[in-house]
Formats: sequence, structure tokens, C-alpha cells
Amino acid sequence: MIKKTVTYTDIDGVEQSEDLLFHLDNNDIIDMLKNGKLQKLSDDLSSDDMSVKTTALENFVDMAYGFRYEEEKIDKKTGARRMVPRFRHATPEEIEEFHNSEAHGEFMLAMYTKQGEADSFVSALLPNVKR
Repeated sequence: MIKKTVTYTDIDGVEQSEDLLFHLDNNDIIDMLKNGKLQKLSDDLSSDDMSVKTTALENFVDMAYGFRYEEEKIDKKTGARRMVPRFRHATPEEIEEFHNSEAHGEFMLAMYTKQGEADSFVSALLPNVKR
């Protein structure tokens, strides 16, 4: 999981900061491989067509965006209880809300305009996958 802290100025001129969380586990990556989505992502991000490239990046961000929570696990042998960190991907409604936020705009603008930002983001979420 990676955390990106985004700082922006709201409509009242007040500086705000939000932590955005992104994660792809091995099962997500396997699904991308099986469905050809990983190859399509690689091809689209390498495209000379800016529209193709930005759409691919937006879809990748949406796929990885979500929330951290903790889940209680009980050891079957000892009965010991412990909290385990988990990640859940955002629902379509949460993604729509994210798209309508100033944090999203600030985050995506950085992805599109800062040299190497998008490549670094994709590589952080797909560290063991050759693109």
C-alpha cells in the first residue's frame, strides 16, 4: 500500500491536506495478467496519444484507490485475537466522490505534469512486474 498526501487550497482559501491510499495485492495483479489489462496498461501508458495515456492512468488510479481498515483474526489453535490491517478498494460511488474532490484534481494534475510522477506511482504499485 502506498500513501500519497495531497495538499490543496479549498474554495475558502484554507490549505487542506488529505492522505490518499492505493494498493494492489498479488491477486489483483494476477487478474490484470489473466485479463490482458496489464499489457493494455503498459501499451496505453507508452502511447503518444495523450488522451489514451491519461485515460489509462485515471483507470489505474481508480483500480488501486481505497481505504485501510483493521479486521479481527482469531487463531484457531490458541483462540488468541489480534487485529490485522486490510485494504478494500473503493466502490463505484466512492470513486465518483473521489473524482469530484479537490484532492483528486490536485493528485491527477501532479501525475500529468510532474516528470516521472506517473511512472513512479505505477512502479510502486507493480514493483515486481516488468512493464
